[in-house]
Order: sequence, then structure tokens, then C-alpha cells
Amino acid sequence: MWNLFIKKKILIKTAIFLAVSLVLLNGPASADYLRPSSAWRSKNGSDIGSVLKKSETIGFVRKYDPAARVRQIRALLSEIDNELEKPGTGNLPTVLMISDFHGAADKLAAFLSYGFRKLSVFKGELDYNVSIEEQLNKQGLSLKDLNLGIDLGGDIPDRGPYPIRTFLMLEELADNLPDKVVFKNGNHDYYVTGNAIGIGLPWYKDFHFYGDKAAEQIIKERRQTNPEYFDDFNGLLLWTGHLAEYVDMQEAFGQEFLDGKAKELRKEFISFYDANSSKWNKEQLDVMENFIGYFKRIDVPDPYVGLNGMGRTSALSWKDVLKQLKKGRQDRIENGADNEELAMWNQAVSLAEKISAEVSNRLDLAIKNGQWWYQIFESINSRAYETLEWWCNDWASHKDWGKGVIKELNEMIKNPDVKNKYIELDRKEFAGQEVTQSNYIRSHTFQAFAKFTQRHFKLYSRSVYNDLATHSWIPVEDNASIIIEYKGNTYTDYDIYTGLDIIGEDVRAADDPGSLWEALNLVNSWYADTTTRVKPVFQRKYEQEIGITAIQARIRARRWFTGHNPINKLKVPFMVQDGEYMHFHMDKGAAPRFGG
Repeated sequence: MWNLFIKKKILIKTAIFLAVSLVLLNGPASADYLRPSSAWRSKNGSDIGSVLKKSETIGFVRKYDPAARVRQIRALLSEIDNELEKPGTGNLPTVLMISDFHGAADKLAAFLSYGFRKLSVFKGELDYNVSIEEQLNKQGLSLKDLNLGIDLGGDIPDRGPYPIRTFLMLEELADNLPDKVVFKNGNHDYYVTGNAIGIGLPWYKDFHFYGDKAAEQIIKERRQTNPEYFDDFNGLLLWTGHLAEYVDMQEAFGQEFLDGKAKELRKEFISFYDANSSKWNKEQLDVMENFIGYFKRIDVPDPYVGLNGMGRTSALSWKDVLKQLKKGRQDRIENGADNEELAMWNQAVSLAEKISAEVSNRLDLAIKNGQWWYQIFESINSRAYETLEWWCNDWASHKDWGKGVIKELNEMIKNPDVKNKYIELDRKEFAGQEVTQSNYIRSHTFQAFAKFTQRHFKLYSRSVYNDLATHSWIPVEDNASIIIEYKGNTYTDYDIYTGLDIIGEDVRAADDPGSLWEALNLVNSWYADTTTRVKPVFQRKYEQEIGITAIQARIRARRWFTGHNPINKLKVPFMVQDGEYMHFHMDKGAAPRFGG
């Protein structure tokens, strides 16, 4: 999870690397051209701290800007000259790189404490319950005095116990060090962004129905008969309440149906899958994974589908699973499967028939009882683990994700020792009420969290030393090329930075779900389990088969830092090197689930 990558006194090798970097960015150049002229030194001085504060690039060039990069390199070379002339006098900035926080405010505090002790006279350990600046001030220090850049790699919430406290710490860093801190969004961050703005609920006019004409017609009619559900925050609140009601209904169904034996049956089918899956083709693997709720091939062991989410799997999806199970059984018969295997295929078909019939009956009964919104959630769930809408909705009720945020909110609101402007507003907002799945959208703290993830949305950063950092790998083609298609334009290899900049600008500027959708939908396609190409199995292919030199040479990144996949799942070292190209794995598993 955490890695302290301290770059200090780089000397001649740094100068050579920076000269080469400029050639890549801006065409051929000589070292003499790069060195600051006496006039430049006279105008700007030799103190890199003052120079970089003026240009706001002590840690990072904010977007692809060759001119800014030239100024940055000249400032660095000036300090390298100082270091060469008198070791210890070069004011070379340090860069702290941190990724995949996952609600581990305690580990974030420990990491920052270690960094501050190394880079200043700070002593002791930071308390994640208290303002960082307040703690530094007690020792006569300030965040603004620190000569460093901080690269935050994303995934603030989920899985860990302190998502809100983690957000508050990162917000303080970003607010106090706007020219020295860069934040890059992970998938768990844009789930918060999308959820808070209601991108997964049809309260706004540009909602995507993915061809479901029946659901689209229902909303069209309800806009006339029930206008209170649409186009303002109160409408979003109504939809949030119904989603919570729907989820409660489905979770109860999953626990009670099949005499409460779904978990036991699922364990039997997991053993069956593990023992027989090597014999099956892709279609058979697909349907058995969807039936069991066990995405083994991409290392997602407990998705909320099939036997692991009977009610949250839509009636339409169950009908398709049943159809594909029957086909898979027939194919296995024709391929000579033994009786023991066929008995399990028969049991799967029998169970799917029973579940499919009951789920369809529940849908019909809900409609009959006037719960017209039930069919809308069924429509969204028919594309589980695929669409942006599904992921942003799922976040709220996902164990240790949205539920973890709500749990911490309630704890902080009730604790009189917690002094925070957002929490104070929430104490007034909820006035003794619990924050729940139905009303959390009203939380000022949650909305501030979401606004932070949108306001700071970026997909990559380059440090002062030209290191590339992204939250995860970006999908790579078999020929080692990286291609991004966005708004009718195609960005390939080194041009991807232009595309990533545009996506980031669009997200930061969006003021409604419709204007946010296209950018987040593209990014979601990289991460969504049914379309992903950044899970460990893909990352191992990129690094071990295609090769980091072939890939990183195309995007001109000698050193690339990524997170997202914990090292213990990747089963790779912290650094992989191929000649002059290096790839660093930043996610060491902050969350307890991954060993943190």
C-alpha cells in the first residue's frame, strides 16, 4: 500500500535523465541549452523553493505542457549545479508517493509521520483524529514549510475502518499544499463521485437505459404522474430511499429462500467448479460463474450475483442463466461428461428454474402492489458488474464500502470529541437521527467527500523527476500499444496524455450527472469486472508477456508507478525492471482483507 520513494541528491545521473526527458518532450536539445542562463538566474534566483512556488511545480507538472517542463528542468539543473559545486547545498525536492488508502487513516498517519521525520525536525507520530497542521504547529512547523511533493494515488474509501478520516486528512494536505499535492482518482473514488450526484438513479433526464424500452417508458410516464421523483435533490432522495428498500428486500430474500441453504449450496458448487472447470469452454465457465457467484478467472471470489445474490440478480438475468445452464448441460452430455459431473449440472438447472420462477413472481407482485420503481432497479441489476450506474448504486450498500462510510459517519457524529466543520453540520442535519442507507445522501460530510474526489479528479501525474504515476495500469493492446477513445477522438501511446487531460477536465467541470457520464463511463470500463483489463491476470500479462519496455517506451515512461492490485494478489516484487525501464507496484494492501 504505502511506499516512501525519496529522491534526494540525484546529481549527475539526474541531470542526464532530465536532459533526455526534455528531448522526449520537446525534441532534440543539448545540455547547454537546458542550463539556466545567467540572466535567468538573475531573474529567478538559484533557490529552487522560491522558483517552484512561483511556477507551482515543486512536485508535478499539472498537465502536458512542454514550456512548464522546460522551466522545471532548468530550475532543477540549477540546484544540481549547486550540489555538484558543494554537496549538501542543492535544494532538490523530495516526492512522497502513496496509493490505495482504503480507509486506513491509521496507516496513512504512520506513513506521513515517517516522511515528516525524515524530511524535517518533526518528532513523534501523527494522530489521525487531529488536524495535521495543528499537530505540526505544536512543534513550530507547518505543512507549507515542507519542501516536498506528495503524490496521492487514489482509492480513499472502502474495506478499511476510517474512510471519512482518511478523506479529511487528504483534503487537509491538498488544501494546504495546492502546488505540492496531486490526487489521482481510483475506481473507489469515482464510485463516491457518481453515487453522490445520483448518476445511477433515473432522477435526471439523460439517464441511460441501455436499450430497456420498458424501463424507459415507465420513467417517461412517471415524469408526468410523479414529478416529485425528478430533476431536483428531493427527487434524488426519494430514489435513494427506494433503492435502500429494494436492497433490504433482496438481502432478506437471499437469506431466506431455499430454506436458507444458499450459502451451503454455493460452497458445494464452488468445489464442483474448481474440480471440473478445466474441462469447460468459455460459455460454460461464464454461466457457471454467474450461477454460483464466483468470478474465479479474474480473482473476484464473492460477487453479488447467482447463489451469492439471488434477489440482486434480476429476473431477466436469471432467465438467461437458466437458458445457458441448459445449453451447457447439453454440451457436456455431447462431450461425454461423466455421471458425477452431469448430476451437478442437473442440480444447477433445477435450482436455477426454482430461483428464476420465484424472482419473476416477486417482480410481478411488486408491480401489482404499486412498487413501480422495483422494475427500474431490476433493469439496472440486469447489467450487474458492468455499467457505471450499477457500480455507483452498488457502492452504497456494499459491505465495508458505503456501509463502512455510514458506520463511521454515525460514530463521528455521536462522538463529542470529534471537531470538524462537516461533522458539525451533520449533527444539525440529522438532529439525533441515524445516518442510514435511505438518507446518507443528505450528509454534508459525504457530499464534501464526493466533491473532493471530483474537484481533484486526475488520471495520471508526472513528478518533478518525470516519473509517471497512475492509479492502475491503463488497458494495453497485444501489440503493446495503449489506445483511448473518447468523444470521437482516438489517443494512442504518447498521445494518451492529451486524452487523459481532457477526461480529467471534463469530470472536474461537470455539474450534473449527464455531463459527468461519458468520462466516468469510459474509465469505469477499465475497472468493471465484466469488461476489465486491469485485474491481476491482465497486469501479469502486460509485465511478463508483452513486457514493460515494449509498453513504457511507447508512452515515454522510464519509471511507472501503479497501484490498484495488491502485491500479495499480483505475486510480484515491488519493482520490476527491464533494462532502463522500471515498473513499481504501490498497493501493499492497506485494508485488513489484503493483509493491512
